[in-house]
Amino acid sequence: MIAGALGLGLGLVIALALAAEMWLARRTARNLEATSPEDPVSLEPTPRGSLADAERERDFFLRFAREFPELSQRLHSQIDTRSIPIELTKILVRSFHPWQAVVVLRRHRVTSDPERGRTLTVAEVARSEPGIEKGTEIELGVGELGFVAKSQRVMSREDFDRLAPAVQEALGRGPDSPSFDLAAPMVFDGETLGVLAVSRPNLRSESSKAVFGLIAHMGAMALQNAAAYRKLKLFAEIDGLTGLYNKTFVQNSLAEKIAECEAEGTELSILLLDVDHFKNYNDVNGHDEGDRLLKEFSQVMSDNIRGTSILGRYGGEEFLLILPGIGGDSACKAAENVRQKVASHEFRFREKQPLGILSFSGGVASFPESGTESIALIRAADDALYEAKRAGRNRVLRASLHRHDDLDDDSPVTLELEKVLVDTPNG
Repeated sequence: MIAGALGLGLGLVIALALAAEMWLARRTARNLEATSPEDPVSLEPTPRGSLADAERERDFFLRFAREFPELSQRLHSQIDTRSIPIELTKILVRSFHPWQAVVVLRRHRVTSDPERGRTLTVAEVARSEPGIEKGTEIELGVGELGFVAKSQRVMSREDFDRLAPAVQEALGRGPDSPSFDLAAPMVFDGETLGVLAVSRPNLRSESSKAVFGLIAHMGAMALQNAAAYRKLKLFAEIDGLTGLYNKTFVQNSLAEKIAECEAEGTELSILLLDVDHFKNYNDVNGHDEGDRLLKEFSQVMSDNIRGTSILGRYGGEEFLLILPGIGGDSACKAAENVRQKVASHEFRFREKQPLGILSFSGGVASFPESGTESIALIRAADDALYEAKRAGRNRVLRASLHRHDDLDDDSPVTLELEKVLVDTPNG
């Protein structure tokens, strides 16, 4: 679909270029016919908007047609939404040589803030002027950019000036309001994603207006492609049941964070935890209730950790919490706080559990004392988790300060485990 749309766009540019070339040839022929044989070079003065403009228009289209494949490839190779406005600004400057080029993006709607989708933000600007700097927010329907976003119309300076005075007043246009010679909405599947605009371009014609709309269409497709890639990437990183990160993501994140700690000389801890008696919960209440429990458990965990922490589902009922910048003592306190929040939460059917509550057991390990590699840290935390379960569950234990880097999978491990909570079955 994208290749077809771009092919049609390139076809439009070439057709416009050929039309300009033919018009220019016919105009030149007519001028030559009107020239006397005695003075073959004394052409009549060419009025503005005729031959000279046609030459500029032809050159513009031919240049754009030559550059179109490269511009399109560069734009659609961007997978980061933040890079697309920068690339679009470059295309506008390169193609139209304007005094000012602006790329505006529409903010995404969210359930908690329905009005958020009515706001546009200036994402990139070349040569800013008062009132239209990067980061400026524009309400949908307000001003020329807001009007283009809401009406989904490609507009020239003449189009804006032809608007009824009442409409112009409603747009909030004043003497200090920014004005543009060309503006086009970036629309995909009926939804406005943003707006492109330029002031004082080197060419202002209906044909160049069509090319400007084509660039906006390219921008819309690039934004949609980047959003689709982001969703696909997110899907590959997220556990489908709980909405937390999956095992692969947290494993990779732990390795990355450890590398950062080594480079910066900082600390890091992890908490590996397992829901107590989850098999019993499934057997008594059914697997649907078990899935519901894991979702609710994940939400309670998420609500009680720091924003910089990384929480993921590590196995069936096993979870891994990465705590960047936190040493062992602070990690144990944080883990205990979360354990208490979980144990006191009123999960469905918790009274049917062997401990009379829904709880978890966990093991804390820290970099670098428990290990300097991710596999060593996880192994240390897993050993502490196993001891916590043997000790009666509903508790968090801290792994030994003995390093686990040189231990192979079959090595007997003797841990010095530090208990970080009072041994009470009800937490």
